[in-house]
Amino acid sequence: LATLSYAIACEDVDVVAKCELPGCPDLIDLLLRVQSHPSHAVSVAALEAWLALQDVPTAERHPDVAGPLFIRIVDLLIPRISYGASFTTWEDEGDLDPQEFAEMRRLVGDVLVSAYFLLRVRYIDQVVAAISADPTRWTVTESALFCLTSVAREVCARVKARAGGSSVAADKEATAQRLVHLVRELCGAAAEGAASRHELVLSAVCTFVGSFAPVWNVVCPPEVLLDLLSYLRNATKFPGAAAAAAKSSRQVYVGCGAGLVRVAKTGDAHNVAGNPVAACLSSTMEAALRAGNEQGMKLVAEGSARLCMQLKDGELLRQYLCLTVAPALQSLQQSLDLVRHGSDDAQMEAARQSMASCLRVIREIIRFCDDPTGLDGASHPLADVLNVLWPQLNEIVLTPSCRQHEEVLSELLNIHGQLVSVVPNLVTPHF
Repeated sequence: LATLSYAIACEDVDVVAKCELPGCPDLIDLLLRVQSHPSHAVSVAALEAWLALQDVPTAERHPDVAGPLFIRIVDLLIPRISYGASFTTWEDEGDLDPQEFAEMRRLVGDVLVSAYFLLRVRYIDQVVAAISADPTRWTVTESALFCLTSVAREVCARVKARAGGSSVAADKEATAQRLVHLVRELCGAAAEGAASRHELVLSAVCTFVGSFAPVWNVVCPPEVLLDLLSYLRNATKFPGAAAAAAKSSRQVYVGCGAGLVRVAKTGDAHNVAGNPVAACLSSTMEAALRAGNEQGMKLVAEGSARLCMQLKDGELLRQYLCLTVAPALQSLQQSLDLVRHGSDDAQMEAARQSMASCLRVIREIIRFCDDPTGLDGASHPLADVLNVLWPQLNEIVLTPSCRQHEEVLSELLNIHGQLVSVVPNLVTPHF
């Protein structure tokens, strides 16, 4: 039945869109029931029908087959793409198929984007209303946030757009207001609150924060940006949210750099340790290292380096880079001390693994510090970092158990190669 209804809708999509025949509303109602069916194979058929309808210009559709229809579709999709209330991990899940679940979430993206283009701020209102209607159901909150982040690129483009008449301007302003209200509501409480509902909710909140960074850059003052980064930093304590928190930290660093740089340049230029942006960079890097998520550490390192490079001012930039890399250098030294003086094989192996991770983080920071002005020598942004890093690299090279460890050796070669690529004149004298 699902296949037949989809085939009819797609074959005569122009007729269905105009509701020219008496049975067209009934066919659409049938497709809506198909959409909410628990079977993946059945439900997917309706998604294809909605996308076929989107190929018909709005002016050529019956009014009910435009905005009103897609309001009903979004209402159905929020519960349809949600996890089960008893979900913990995929290893323990018996009701949902992970591949079907992932495919459904991938396929609904185009439909949700179509709905947003039709509804604009009404889409935001509808999804936010779903969160507010039953805040105790973590599954609804998580899936509604997924529906928001699925249209983040299109929403951010709308908010940032400069062209448009009064109606577009009103929609942009209303959209920004709704999003700011929601992010304040979600992040106003501690990350532990979202995690207590489910770590997937916390992960969804983090993803939402990062996905809409271009909006925060337009409408949020720097102190709000720092609050968001603080929330993300606290979220890294939870394994189920650590990856999303790290990714979103990078997105905020990169997407909201202008506001953060303004704060970074305030205060004592010769002692930046007390600056809130400097403190944020250092503590976020510490949190990422503690979380131990390899990709997360690299994302935070990249975002930190890219934010620092926006400072431009040579002395200030060198200080910020030193503060940013300091947690990784400290952890690297602690791992080296354990390897040199430890006796437990398992502990020493863990220390070497940690050493390799720290080297990867430092290499990532170096990678994004290629100075376009062509400065080298003592004027290069990495000059002070290298003064601290090089002796540690030499210590690792001179420690046999490190030099003979395949992963540590590989990362040593990688970081030396990166240094030669970025600051050749600084490192050449050391060889």
